[in-house]
Amino acid sequence: PSTTYIDRTVEIAPGVRIGPNTTIKGVSKIEAGVVLEGNCCLIDCTVKANTFIKFFVRAEKSTLGEGSQVGPFSH
Repeated sequence: PSTTYIDRTVEIAPGVRIGPNTTIKGVSKIEAGVVLEGNCCLIDCTVKANTFIKFFVRAEKSTLGEGSQVGPFSH
């Protein structure tokens, strides 16, 4: 979406779905099968495969485990 902001330093695997109003910054890595619903902010995070991130999640310097579900409205 046109309201998604991703730093050049971010690694995103094929098959990742990114919703609107999402910001991914720093040395973040998003693995295959991840879904980011939208209105999320990830800074220096690793998101393992098949993780579901619901609306309004903010995470910094974190690792989200494989197959996990986070949110909504989580910090």
